[in-house]
Amino acid sequence: MNVLGIDPGKAGAAVLLVGREDHAVFACDDVVGGARWEAVHQQVTGWLRSMHASYPIDLAVLELHAGRPGEGAVSARTIGIGWGLWLGALSGLGIHTIMPTAARWTGAMLADLPGEGKERSIALCSAQLPHINLLPGRRRRPHDGIADAACLALYGRRGQ
Repeated sequence: MNVLGIDPGKAGAAVLLVGREDHAVFACDDVVGGARWEAVHQQVTGWLRSMHASYPIDLAVLELHAGRPGEGAVSARTIGIGWGLWLGALSGLGIHTIMPTAARWTGAMLADLPGEGKERSIALCSAQLPHINLLPGRRRRPHDGIADAACLALYGRRGQ
């Protein structure tokens, strides 16, 4: 089963698990950088289209964003645009998509792990998918967007 996990933020990522071992990683900040989502939508949808053509995606797990207290309107709109871009591309390709909230998938996947916040998804990703590079480019700290996307893909693989 080919499962795609997507953390839709500008610092998010998409991780495609193909069968048991293989994967493909798309780090949003490598493409988006400081640009607006609207300027890079072709790169995002192009990557998704090429992955789906090479490895037909059976299921996509797209994190459903929930607004946070104190989050500004611009931040909420930016996240919403990214989320909508991914959802539209998935829908256009006819890929079955589920949309768990962060609380739902983290509760199912990370509840028994020590630590707090993003370090738990980094630990799970490193343990279960050690071939995924969480330090792409010149990063000194693990890319938590890639780790979250990988955990979302694992969540989908579990049949949640």
